[in-house]
Amino acid sequence: MDESRKRARTGNEEVAGAPATKAPQSPQSTDATAAATKIAEQQAELEALKESHSVVVVELGAKVDALQAENKSRKREIEGLTSALPAVSTGSRTAGSRGLRRP
Repeated sequence: MDESRKRARTGNEEVAGAPATKAPQSPQSTDATAAATKIAEQQAELEALKESHSVVVVELGAKVDALQAENKSRKREIEGLTSALPAVSTGSRTAGSRGLRRP
């Protein structure tokens, strides 16, 4: 339709010539948008925490494995030393020396 006809129909040149404005969002729509944004942010944060947690779990698993290996090694060393004790305590003694005793 022609602009002059629009003005004639409405009787108000300012209204007829003004661009259509977007209707304001309802409070519910604004709340829903804010909630959706917050949910998206929290989901992203959760994913980052999950990834960080996985990295920490892997690191701790590696530390546990290393400690278990060290523990086994020390147990073998203790067993070797313990088995050598009878040979030391039954060996010849020199004057003033003491033999090792087993607990």
